[in-house]
Amino acid sequence: MAYPIRMLKFSRLLPIILLTAALLPSKMWALTDISCSSRTQEDSLFAADRQHLRFDPQTGIPIPPAHCTTRQEKAGFIARNWWRNTQPGAFTHDILSENSEAGEQKIVDFLSLLPLCDSTDQQRALCNLLAFSLTCDAADSTYNRVNDILEKYLWDEESPMYDEELFIFVLRYRAARPDEEEGSKIRATLLLPQLLKNRIGQHPNDLALGLPDGSETRLSQVLAETSGKPFTLLVFYDLDCVYCQELIEEISRTPEFSPLRIITIQLQNQDPDAWKTYIGHLPSDWTHTYDSKEAVLLEETFYLRNSSALYLLDNRGNILRKNTSIPAIKELLSTQTAGGIR
Repeated sequence: MAYPIRMLKFSRLLPIILLTAALLPSKMWALTDISCSSRTQEDSLFAADRQHLRFDPQTGIPIPPAHCTTRQEKAGFIARNWWRNTQPGAFTHDILSENSEAGEQKIVDFLSLLPLCDSTDQQRALCNLLAFSLTCDAADSTYNRVNDILEKYLWDEESPMYDEELFIFVLRYRAARPDEEEGSKIRATLLLPQLLKNRIGQHPNDLALGLPDGSETRLSQVLAETSGKPFTLLVFYDLDCVYCQELIEEISRTPEFSPLRIITIQLQNQDPDAWKTYIGHLPSDWTHTYDSKEAVLLEETFYLRNSSALYLLDNRGNILRKNTSIPAIKELLSTQTAGGIR
């Protein structure tokens, strides 16, 4: 899937914007409140924002007022008010035109800001975008296109902006919106319970696991064992899936994965001889298991987007990424060595 080439360039400029924003020239704009179905229209925070709204005349970016002193407060102010200087007609044109990259880029720039905000401002900002799209020309088409872009960047596992927690809020907005199209509401309602399993920052659900020697253990016990490695990668797979085997082969050939403790979990408990033969060709320092109760398949204790799935955990067994990809893990590991994982 293609992504605008400037999607990461803007995020590198944000710290400079946040540090210098209070010094930029500004002007006042007449604004209309953007209401959200999940809050009352009398929102004191947005009333306070209106008193301080100024925009850089060159970039159109909101300028944080003096009382926003931390980077997070400045980012929150900018994100909450990002769309208040956007003309609805121009936005619809950019989003729905044949060459819609300009409109997509505006949303990408906005999404680049959200990692700097706290979770409350992230949700308020997304709410404002979705509500704003419904005030635009061709409102339904604009709203649907915005949702398509949000899903592309927040929930495509190949996206550098992948953030399931933010996508959960988008789904909640769709599910709660009274006028949401029936198909979209049903999809959001069905998908939400799946995404709410094994949330980022939580321990994964426990599983009964079979081992090659015929004994059994539990996932929690395996994770409790000290490995000396900072990350654990859970690799769920189906033995009969050719793509799964190709994925595992690629993992075994990826040198960047040396800091990872790798635990493979075969989803079925059938044909143990074939399974033992298969794992005999895999690295011996991996922990090879199978789901002895087939709980993932029968009870859906984990949400797997494909026959294979990768869950990355930290050294305390908390989920860092789920249903992720090899390129995304490489990127995350590179950011960790450069100064920490968000």
